[in-house]
Amino acid sequence: MSGETVDIRGEPCGMPVLRVERFLRERSGGQAFTILGDHEDTMEQLRLLAARHGWTCEVSREGPSVWRAEFRGPAAQGQEDPPRRR
Repeated sequence: MSGETVDIRGEPCGMPVLRVERFLRERSGGQAFTILGDHEDTMEQLRLLAARHGWTCEVSREGPSVWRAEFRGPAAQGQEDPPRRR
């Protein structure tokens, strides 16, 4: 996935979701971005945050204490590569 990566690992409870929401609204420009986190419950909260703003968020576990959340904005959802001309 292209776009920026925001690392929220080690941040105190509550702050990661606020930081991601601010990034989504002010800095993402509607472009896909990635979040790295270290707490499963926070990643679930990010899914809810994404849905509330019309985005999708796919979460995967990268290691024992590393989670990755891939955010895609409304414009990118359901888009496929354009058909190739023959």
